[in-house]
Parts: sequence; structure tokens; C-alpha cells
Amino acid sequence: MAVVVAWLAFLASAGVTTVLNYSSQALSRYGSLLVEGLVLWLVVWCVIRDGRGSHALHLTIVVTTCFVAGSTLVLAALGMGYSDVLGRLAGLAVQPSTDIRFGLLRQEGSFPAPLFFATWLAGASMLILPWLEEERFLRRILAWAGWVILLLAAVLTVSRVGIVVALTGTGVYFLLRMRTRLGMVMFAFALIAALIMAGFTFPSFLSSNSNSPGSVGPSSVSSTQVAAQQAALTGSASLRIEALKAAWPVLLKKPLFGYGLLSAGPVLSAAIGRPNYIDDTYVQYLVELGVLGFAAFALLVLATLGRAVRLPWSPVHISRMLALVVLLGMAALASFLSITQGYAAFVLLLALVVIGAPAAHADTRSA
Repeated sequence: MAVVVAWLAFLASAGVTTVLNYSSQALSRYGSLLVEGLVLWLVVWCVIRDGRGSHALHLTIVVTTCFVAGSTLVLAALGMGYSDVLGRLAGLAVQPSTDIRFGLLRQEGSFPAPLFFATWLAGASMLILPWLEEERFLRRILAWAGWVILLLAAVLTVSRVGIVVALTGTGVYFLLRMRTRLGMVMFAFALIAALIMAGFTFPSFLSSNSNSPGSVGPSSVSSTQVAAQQAALTGSASLRIEALKAAWPVLLKKPLFGYGLLSAGPVLSAAIGRPNYIDDTYVQYLVELGVLGFAAFALLVLATLGRAVRLPWSPVHISRMLALVVLLGMAALASFLSITQGYAAFVLLLALVVIGAPAAHADTRSA
């Protein structure tokens, strides 16, 4: 009941903000919050609340994400995207994207918004963890293969935090499961990855390989583009800090209900004096929904976690909670909830963590 009340409070606050700052885009976004939010949550809760249904949904999310990640790796290895494949099948010429906001490798493969992709990959890499402990050898090998695919796809996005979080979350899982040695190994890999990121290895990698065959897809990328990509990658932290500093004086002008849905980008960019990608869900919600809307969103998250921690801590349940925590953490570095796919995926996790795992899947290892 507390979770439902929190949902109603969040949607009511967003509704008031939409009325006070009306636009067709804001109204459309509010419809998305409603349909892909409370409606989706209620459907999942009512249909699969028996536990077995949640396990099937859990497995479906893992399998489909591994398939998309695998497809991304294959397409990137071929220097192609879905548009290239479909365009060639249809006999159409496809122009390569000129968007160079992200690192060079981020434009390859199947996903056009790699930071969002990395966020979901990190979350899915948590959901697959229970199967890493399967008693059946073949299932355990397949699960490890899937986990590696998810990690490699995260590496391909060049999301520094996504890579480290995926490894760290896996380490936390194994520590909670009393697999201390394996957990420490994952923490060691996470530390190595963090040190590599701190040394800006990816920009140098992109620079040194920018002229190698097959590294940039079917079209060549100029040295100017590579430099712009490196600057975007290494300067992302400063852009986030810039947006955070601008958010406070902006928020003081409309503290209660904010500036309306989908307004964070234009509002903060105008305050800064130049375009800024608002890669922070929490800053976005503060500006768009105000303090009341942000508090309602926080209430929804806390109510969900409060119910989740009271459920039995089975391997499946631990993986779901870790996936939710990972998404909440990554949301501070990406406006993940501003896109329909990201918001819907988040809502699915909100529903899954409050549904207990069935007895047959309560533990994948024998005592």
C-alpha cells in the first residue's frame, strides 16, 4: 500500500507541474510517466505477483539483454549498425551519424544512446548473477558467458562508471553469498578498471587506433572528430558539475513545482549560456518537478526499498536489489529516466524487487 501511495504522490506532483507549466511535450511526457509508470507497475504486480511469473520475467530480461549486447558486439566487430544492415538489404544508402558527443566506439553497434545502454547493461549484469551459481554445469557456463557478453558490451560503450559498477556490484553479490574469494577477485578487477579510467586510457586508445582498419566502421573519422570525441569523454565530469552549479540558482526561482517536464535541458543551458547535456536524473527531476516532485520520487524509491528489504534475501532477490541500486547510482551520471525505454526498465525493476522469488528458485546452490 505504501508503494502505491508513493506512486500516486509522484504522479500527482508531476501532474500539478504539468498544469502549471503546460506544453504539448510536457503533457506527452506526463502520459509516459503514467502509462509506463504506474500502469506498467500495476500490470506487473497483478499478473506476476505469484513469484513464478516474476522469475520468468526476470529470465526474459536477462536473455533479451544478452542477445542485444551480443548483437552489439558482432555489429561493432563488423563496423556496422542496424541501419547499415537494413539499408543494404533494402538497397538504400545510409549516411553515418555525425553525432560525436561520445567516444569513438560508442557510435558503433546497435544502440544510439550508449550511456543509457551502459546503465541498463550494468543493471542486467546484476540480474544474471544467480545463474552464475547454478549447480548444473551447462547452465553455469552459459550464465558466465552471458555475464562476460554484458561486461564486454559495457566496455564498448566506454562508460567508465558503468564498467566499474558492473564489476563492483558482482563483487558485492558474491560477498553477500559468502563467496569471499570470488568477491575479492571482482573487487580487484573493479579497482584495476577504475585505475585505468583515472589514467584516461580510453582517449589514448581511441587516438592510437583511429586509423586502424575496421575501428571506425564503414566511414573514416577525421582527426578533428577524434579530438572532439576525446574532449567530450574526458570533459563529461566538468559538464555535470557545470549543470549542478547552475541548478541551484535556477531552482530557487521555482522551488516547489519546478519548470515542467522535459524543461531541464533548455532551462539549464540558458542559465549556463551554452548547451549542456543534463546527464543527471536527480538534477533533471529537481529542475523539472521542483522540491515536492523530487521528494515524491524519493518517497517512491524509499517505499520500494523498504518493502524489498523485508523479503527473504534469496540470490534472485539480492540480484534484483543490486540491479535497482545500480540503476539509482548510474542515474546520477545519466538522465536514464528521461527516455521511455529507461523509465520503463526502471519501473520493471521497481515491481520485481517487491515480488518475492518462488521457493523453487529461492537458492540455486545446495546447502
